[in-house]
Amino acid sequence: MKKNGMIILLCILAIIVALGAGIYFYLFSSEEEIDAQLNEQFSEEFFSFSDINLTPIETIPDKTNINDDSDHSPKQSDSSIDTSSPNHSTNSEVSNETTVEPKTTIETIETIETIKNEYTPKFKKLEDAAVDRLDELFSAGYKEYKEGKLSKTELAKKYIQAGEKLQNGVDGVFYGLLREMEQELKASNLSTDLVKEAEATYKEAIKKKKSELFSKL
Repeated sequence: MKKNGMIILLCILAIIVALGAGIYFYLFSSEEEIDAQLNEQFSEEFFSFSDINLTPIETIPDKTNINDDSDHSPKQSDSSIDTSSPNHSTNSEVSNETTVEPKTTIETIETIETIKNEYTPKFKKLEDAAVDRLDELFSAGYKEYKEGKLSKTELAKKYIQAGEKLQNGVDGVFYGLLREMEQELKASNLSTDLVKEAEATYKEAIKKKKSELFSKL
């Protein structure tokens, strides 16, 4: 029975805790040989998530040019400008003195929603891929357990390392997206509360999935 088999693995982990730090170190220390086996069995892209096609982040428009109507308004001819006047100033001097009007509350909300809508599908796609791959690891581990080719200790070590490897991969992609979102918010002089919200949601999703997997044991 699947349930009985996985309960045995849990018992092994409980015994390991009782045996002390030596076996704990053995199980939770990363080994290059196991790492190579995992890459061969699942592929490097499986763990790095480099095969996930996330839409590239669009470049933020240069705000200094947003209100620049010079290309759309009639230009005054050079001959009509009185350069001898002491009050005359060049275009560059005028533009340097121009201040950008602060965003209204509605504009701020719209900008935040735009950024949120840009990143939410990316986070969701990454989450779905991570959940699918975690399930795949779980299934592969149980299959190897049934085959009996590895000892229970070796099997536990292998899939503990696989789980950590997968976690590191998804963390790398997620926090890379999170930094990009934070940069967009800061570039628009907006609160970064959206970043904290996304990170909290991500951590909660990981916690929930782990609980779900343990409930299957």
